[in-house]
Amino acid sequence: MRFFLNLSMGRKLAASAMLALLLLAALVVFIRSEMAIVLQQQDRAAATQALLGAIDAGSGMVRGVAPLERELLLTQRPPDIEAVRNRAQTALAEGQRGIAAATAPHPALAEPARAVNQTITAYAEAVAALATERLALVGQRDGPLVRLSGDYDGIFDSVIANTSYDLEGEAQEDALQRLQTVHQAVNDMRLGIQRLLATGDEAEARRVRRGAAQSRVHGRGLAAVEGPSRLRDEFMRLANQTEMLGGVVLEVLERGEAIAKLRTERLEPAAQAVEAALAELIAPVRAEEGRQRAGVIAAAQDVARMTLWAGFAVAFVLLLSSFATARVIGAPMRRLAATLGRIAAGQTDVPVPDLGRQDEIGAIASATQTLRDTAARAFAQGQMLEQLPLPIMSADPRDDLRLTYMNAAARNLMGGLRDHLPCPPEELLGQSLDIFHTHPERQRAIVNDPSRLP
Repeated sequence: MRFFLNLSMGRKLAASAMLALLLLAALVVFIRSEMAIVLQQQDRAAATQALLGAIDAGSGMVRGVAPLERELLLTQRPPDIEAVRNRAQTALAEGQRGIAAATAPHPALAEPARAVNQTITAYAEAVAALATERLALVGQRDGPLVRLSGDYDGIFDSVIANTSYDLEGEAQEDALQRLQTVHQAVNDMRLGIQRLLATGDEAEARRVRRGAAQSRVHGRGLAAVEGPSRLRDEFMRLANQTEMLGGVVLEVLERGEAIAKLRTERLEPAAQAVEAALAELIAPVRAEEGRQRAGVIAAAQDVARMTLWAGFAVAFVLLLSSFATARVIGAPMRRLAATLGRIAAGQTDVPVPDLGRQDEIGAIASATQTLRDTAARAFAQGQMLEQLPLPIMSADPRDDLRLTYMNAAARNLMGGLRDHLPCPPEELLGQSLDIFHTHPERQRAIVNDPSRLP
């Protein structure tokens, strides 16, 4: 403390300013270091979010194949089926490549990424098998089924015409009734297979099987119809055609069932395996992303909290420094000002404070002590002049020789000469010596020449 007191005023202020600058510099360095940590955490979090986005993009393309499965089952034309298959294969391949590219720089994800790749490959093979089965089914429908159905219609029209021509009465009515029963069963079978292929409704499959069985039974019953041999041959031909048509329809139905089995045993398990593998791949990435986000938030909160406390510390130190400076400078100055006021009031025995200091305040205190001693002598001399029986007056040669002092004897003398003075005695102070002379030039020449003064 003594060392600080002995510093000069400028050094005291410089020390306070330097302390404040050092504290601010320390605060800036701290904030920069902490923000660098926050930025690093943000960069890592952004990289993890980018990885997660890339995996999500690839996963989205893979999941987008599910609607295409339904489209494969409903599409009726082979070119359309092939187009849907190609779209599904392209989506799966692009999703597979995107996930592989995103996870390649991360060794920790190598095993989950390998599992995802394998499951997507199996899923793609199942989708390709579904498209192949669907193409075979539609080909069988548009080939043998359409051809046999057209042949059946031609034979049926011929048999109906010949029955109406060759038979009469109850025989004709019985034959037509049998033909209509067979034809109704065939139509049920054909309509059911078309609806089954369009909707996949299991009820239509039962309708197809029932129609095939009825057409086979009623077709065989046509052999019991009595009539000309030519007509009986037509009936047998229609029965055989019905039998072949039912067989083809059942084959188409079996292919549909094979597709359903493929979906149940391969496609759905493959899709579920893909979802499970993707979940296993994404779970640690999401967990890491959550941890990093929480770390960034916590680091930012720490920076804000530490900055606030550091700001409080800087403000406290600055206030403490200001208080110390005020105590070291302001209080001594007030004490010296009070001492000077008392000296000016004539208290020349007042003690002078802060004499032991080595700074400007110490110098002012030393000068104040000298001033006090000088004032004490001046007051003593003034009292001596005031009490002399000789009249004494003083004038200032630098102020047009104006009177500045008159002792008691001089004032008494001037009071006795009141009637002969150019102004009342009370107004003589401040007047020039010229008022006592008609021609003051001679007197001015004397007092303005130091060699002629006493």
